Amino acid sequence: MKVSFFLFSMLLILLAVPAQAQFGVSFQTYGGYASNVFANYRQLPDYYNALTASVYHDWIDSSSGLRLSYQGDLTLFDEYNYRNFHTHELGIKVYTYTSSTGNRLNAGVDIAKRLYNGDYRWYEYNQAYVYSNIKVILSHQLYGYAGGDFRVRKYSLLVPFSYWQNTWFLRLSRFFNSGTSVILEGNYFLKTYLNNNTVSPLPEFPELYTSGTGNNRQIAASLRLAQSIDSRTGINAEIVVRRTLNNSVRYLGTGDGLYYSDDDIFDDPYSYDSEQLNISLKRKFGWNIRMSTGLVFMDKHYTGRLALDLDGYAFADSRMRHDKQSLIWISFDKSFRYLRALQPITLAVDLAWMQNFSNDPYYDYKKSYFSVGLAQSF
Repeated sequence: MKVSFFLFSMLLILLAVPAQAQFGVSFQTYGGYASNVFANYRQLPDYYNALTASVYHDWIDSSSGLRLSYQGDLTLFDEYNYRNFHTHELGIKVYTYTSSTGNRLNAGVDIAKRLYNGDYRWYEYNQAYVYSNIKVILSHQLYGYAGGDFRVRKYSLLVPFSYWQNTWFLRLSRFFNSGTSVILEGNYFLKTYLNNNTVSPLPEFPELYTSGTGNNRQIAASLRLAQSIDSRTGINAEIVVRRTLNNSVRYLGTGDGLYYSDDDIFDDPYSYDSEQLNISLKRKFGWNIRMSTGLVFMDKHYTGRLALDLDGYAFADSRMRHDKQSLIWISFDKSFRYLRALQPITLAVDLAWMQNFSNDPYYDYKKSYFSVGLAQSF
């Protein structure tokens, strides 16, 4: 692993000086190992390092606030360094309280750009994101939320995959004196491609598959139950169900089957219905140590996407792809001060293990990762 980058990032954190009070600055750096960086049957491992830096300026009074921010991210891989990339994001966020009871309106705009070098330049995009939502206190311990967002993403080289997307949500949150919370949420998603051309412009991906016609439309519903066991421990469980109303999904392909990455170019959520169960536990220990751990189970039923053998041919029974995914994760973090003039620094350790069972052998794989990171705000 290229430890020099990781050590340089930590040194940058430790030597940084406090910003002026009206500004905020933060750094986060982590390095780790992933046993399967491409998330497929080939099980190719790699080490990675990442650095995130952000700066913001706040204007806040008793009833409203405004934040201007910039965030930059850099991710480096050791073996497959053609996957190295960096992202840049500018944002404006505002909020205002609309009543004395605590009703609050939030809105924001983000402009982002992702950049690669070499073989992965076709992965680059420009993106604009706008959102607005409101929180309404309906009664004592009953809150309502409603909102929506609009996203437009343009790929400079992969033009057929440029799109715009709308998302709308409604949420009810009920809190009880026993420490129990119940959260019910519904979502509506709409995605439309900006270009009707479905011919791949890239020689490394000569085939572009399409499934369905018209817009992509989905609905999702979730129910979350959370319980505080004591002042240091809490648990929660969530069920999420996603259903496709209509889809027109596009996939990149090569001569030996579909290529895979964890981006929606290759595994678009609009291409499947799913059921998901999330269970997590949080616990605070002494010496400012916190632990979070959890399980995630997901069943993905693909619509209009055939399972293929490793030569890229459909099976005789024309089966649709079907994945069952299990994830176990655990995270520890500890905050401590090394200078009185600075906010505490946070040391974090993360581990995860995932198994993806699929009737498409290309996506039948295991994956695990481990990372250690530092975060500092000023």
